[in-house]
Amino acid sequence: MKKTFLTILFLLALTSNQVFSQNFYAQIQEVTVQEGLNSEYEEFEKFWSVVNEKLIADGHLAGWSFWKVNPESNDNNPWADYILYNQFSSEDQMNSTLSKSPEWWTEYVEKAHKGKSKRSLIKKYVKETLDNKYKERLVTYNISNVAAFADDKLQPAVGINAVYIGMEQLNEDYERFETEYFQNRHKGNKLYWEFNKITNRSDNAYKPVTHNIFEVNMENSGQDQESSFVDEMMGKYGAASRTLHGWMVVELLEFKF
Repeated sequence: MKKTFLTILFLLALTSNQVFSQNFYAQIQEVTVQEGLNSEYEEFEKFWSVVNEKLIADGHLAGWSFWKVNPESNDNNPWADYILYNQFSSEDQMNSTLSKSPEWWTEYVEKAHKGKSKRSLIKKYVKETLDNKYKERLVTYNISNVAAFADDKLQPAVGINAVYIGMEQLNEDYERFETEYFQNRHKGNKLYWEFNKITNRSDNAYKPVTHNIFEVNMENSGQDQESSFVDEMMGKYGAASRTLHGWMVVELLEFKF
C-alpha cells in the first residue's frame, strides 16, 4: 500500500501539509432519520461498524465514517441528519462492493458478528436493515477525489468537527482554481481539505451540485491572510467559477480504517 494512500477520509496525516497524489473513491450517503429515532439509529450504525471493520479487513472497503449533522448548519436549514462516508481504494472495489446482493449482505453480517453479538440481536438489525426502519430519506453521491491534503497537526478522533460543502462548477476553469490556487491558500488555515467530483448520484439527489468539499478547520482559521493583487484577481475569478449550494458542520461519531 502506497504511503500516499488515504484509507479513510483524512485519517492518514503522514507529513506536514501532505498532498495526497493517489486519488480515492467514495460513496457519501446523506441520511434523514425517522422522527424520534436518532438514538436508536446511532446504535444501529454501531452494529454496522463491526460489519464495516470486517469489510475493510477482507478488502471490500478502505474506510468508513459516521457523522452527525449540526442542526444549525446551512443557516439552520440542513438537508440531512447524518452523513455516512464509505471510502474505496479503487473504482472497481467500489462497484464490486456496492453491487452485492441482499443475500450476500445478510450472510456477511452474520459472519461479522459471529461470537460478538447474540443471534437475536443480529436477526433484529438485519430485519431493520431490510425493512429500512430508520431512514426516512437516503441520498447517495458517488465521488472521485480530485485533490486532498492533511496537516501534521491533525488528530483524528471521535468528536472532531468537519464541514461538508456542496459546490456547482460554472466554467471549465473551476477544478484548476480549487487545486492550483485555493488549495494552497487553505494550507495553514485548515487541518484537512479534500475536493471531490461527483460521478454518480441517486435519483432523489440534488442535481445542481457537481463537486463537494470536506474540510477540517484550524482554530482561529478565520484570521486574515495577506493578499496581493494576484490573490485578489484569483479570488475574484475563482469565485466566478463556482456556486456554493450549502454547507453542513458534522461531528465524527464512529470510524473504521
